[in-house]
Amino acid sequence: MKNIFFNNFFEIIKPIENKYTNLLNIFKLNEKWKSEIFFELEIKKSYIKSILRYCPETNHFQEIINETLKKRFNDFEYTQLYPLLHLSNDKIEAGDFHYDQGGDQEVHTLWIAISDYNYKGLAVMPFHIKNKFFSKLIIKSGIAKVLSRNLSIRKGDTFLWPGSLIHAGNFNNSELPSIAMQMRIINKKYNIKYKKNKNYSEENEIKDFAYFHNLIYSILEISTENSSLEEKFKKLNYNIKNKKKIENNHVLSFALSILSQRLIFSKKFELPKPIFNESSFLMLDFASLALGSYNSISIKRIINYDNSLRSFLSKTFNFH
Repeated sequence: MKNIFFNNFFEIIKPIENKYTNLLNIFKLNEKWKSEIFFELEIKKSYIKSILRYCPETNHFQEIINETLKKRFNDFEYTQLYPLLHLSNDKIEAGDFHYDQGGDQEVHTLWIAISDYNYKGLAVMPFHIKNKFFSKLIIKSGIAKVLSRNLSIRKGDTFLWPGSLIHAGNFNNSELPSIAMQMRIINKKYNIKYKKNKNYSEENEIKDFAYFHNLIYSILEISTENSSLEEKFKKLNYNIKNKKKIENNHVLSFALSILSQRLIFSKKFELPKPIFNESSFLMLDFASLALGSYNSISIKRIINYDNSLRSFLSKTFNFH
């Protein structure tokens, strides 16, 4: 698929790769994914992905990427780099075929391999179709699985594809974890550029995990109480606001939003009886907002579940 190959940033990604390797060792995530401990693994993965999204190493790399993209795009906005972490044998991370185009705006995706890939990490259709009806038909019928090409990927390999390209992240059947990062590039008129990071404290990266871990189990406990979702939200908000100040609250906030999304996705798999319920996902999203970050997907998940909570969220977090 030479037409989507963009560049190789082998040397430039080294600081992020070193950070990633260090975090894997600290959190003991070099083992294979196991269904019986998947919840603890997802907690750690969500936290590591959030650190790697906001850390100075990624910020610097983002600046280099942006300068490189200026040679390809005249006027563009972009989303912040998003880490994609796949443990060995990680069933939850194996993706379905899809395309990235959402609305009518023209979208491109930039995908960068940060680690070695000892398996063919991406499956990509050899052509792209702009007609969404036919794209959905190709995916639903299984044609994408038959016609797609599996890509051999080297560390640093970077691919750039249009939002209409059908693709999937493959199952990691190797013995080692892998990580990539991706971002969206969109026409400037849509004004989606993310805000610059707040102050980031590297010394609190590991220290804050204990609070993050305890908060999740506190959320699970509150979610079992016999009260309305709004009452549970109020109690959780009170608990968060009365805890000590967390320096990297944006890291914890994003990690909670990721965890909610991954747990919702995990429902499609046959896993051991979960310790969480339907309201647990929403409370993780609410906690994400209570920690001070505006994660639009967390707001959307809560409102889609119960639109009557829109007014409560608006009053609590002062947004419309």
